[in-house]
Amino acid sequence: MKIKREEEEAQVNMTPMIDCVFQLLIFFMLIADMSNMATDREISLPYADKTVKIDINDPVIVNVRRDGTMWVGSEQVLENRLIQILKHEGDRKRGADGISEQEIFIRGDEFCKWENVQKVMWHAQDQAIYKIKLGSSGDPNKIRK
Repeated sequence: MKIKREEEEAQVNMTPMIDCVFQLLIFFMLIADMSNMATDREISLPYADKTVKIDINDPVIVNVRRDGTMWVGSEQVLENRLIQILKHEGDRKRGADGISEQEIFIRGDEFCKWENVQKVMWHAQDQAIYKIKLGSSGDPNKIRK
């Protein structure tokens, strides 16, 4: 007499894989958001004919808005706080010659007064930070009026 066996289809439990996919998705969404935190979307960068994409390692990004307010990351700073931040960051990468290797990236709104951007540059110079880069837009369509 033949014994009939019920054949079951092998099934793979997809729950752990779906969990991993969702965790990776959340991780990359958070990382992408954090990478843009230092850039201020309120700022309309000035247009430049020739722009170069720069690679900055561990920069201090200072945003100068149209109204002259200065922001470092998501924190609005006054001049004395900006000086403290630049001093702290400059000291972290200061060489034996007293010159800091820290890089400063200044993103000034195209309609802000030049004096406000200049203040940031002077304060960086006072802390012996000479690696200063200025932000501009190479796309004339991104300019707001």
